[in-house]
Amino acid sequence: MYDHFESLHRGEDVRWHFSNTFALRGGWQFYQNLFVETYGYDQTLYQNYYIAERTPTGIDTVPFNAAAKTGNLPNLDIVSGFATPNWKRFDMQFQTLTGFDENFYEWSSAWIFFVNATIDWRPNDRARLSLIYSQNQYVRRSDNTQVYVQRVPYLEIAYQLSRPIYVRFIGQYDAQWQAALRDDGRTNDPILIKNLTTGTFAPASHYVSNAVSSSFLFSYQPTPGTVFFLGYGGGYTEPYSFNFTGLTRQNDNFFVKVTYLFHLGNGR
Repeated sequence: MYDHFESLHRGEDVRWHFSNTFALRGGWQFYQNLFVETYGYDQTLYQNYYIAERTPTGIDTVPFNAAAKTGNLPNLDIVSGFATPNWKRFDMQFQTLTGFDENFYEWSSAWIFFVNATIDWRPNDRARLSLIYSQNQYVRRSDNTQVYVQRVPYLEIAYQLSRPIYVRFIGQYDAQWQAALRDDGRTNDPILIKNLTTGTFAPASHYVSNAVSSSFLFSYQPTPGTVFFLGYGGGYTEPYSFNFTGLTRQNDNFFVKVTYLFHLGNGR
């Protein structure tokens, strides 16, 4: 790829980003961006992709070569968002990205919808609550079926109980859903993934992943250099997203950290 660049050939990916940001009095910001892009096919990303191609005599396993039929993928995206001023007790940011973009899972074009939102609330000088939500969604343009979606809410709560004592809780939910992959918009035959070690093939089947993680931290710092940390983290999974009734514990982590700074005299 670098040799290609040094030879002054056209770039594999071409992007034109047009950005507009409006800053208002008081610290408000609004923006509206337009992305016009073209993505080139990189065969190295799909070297273990094959297609279970239907033929009159049965099924034939053939290499995945989407570029021969699809070529480069054109994208057109609109990014919109805003940010509030950084007030003493509250601030917020919100962004959406929508349009048609590359579906890297099947090398085809997809409707996409991305959301990123952050809320910080400080009810008093000791407490802070942060809530972050992100979502990535891909819908095939060929038939408007969903190929992938990920939703990740994140919560952080921190409280300064006293000058030396601080506690914090973090919780995150990572919900992912992927359809069975296919040669979208071309043959629509199933995609197979080749194990490069064993040489065997397996279908890129539908899968669901719902991972829940949480952590707690207790911190005690009575004097500079003297620190005591006590923490716990746990991981869980469940079959149905955001159900919270079938959680299965996956791992537990505990940690303790103690440091103490000794002050030695100079002997005088």
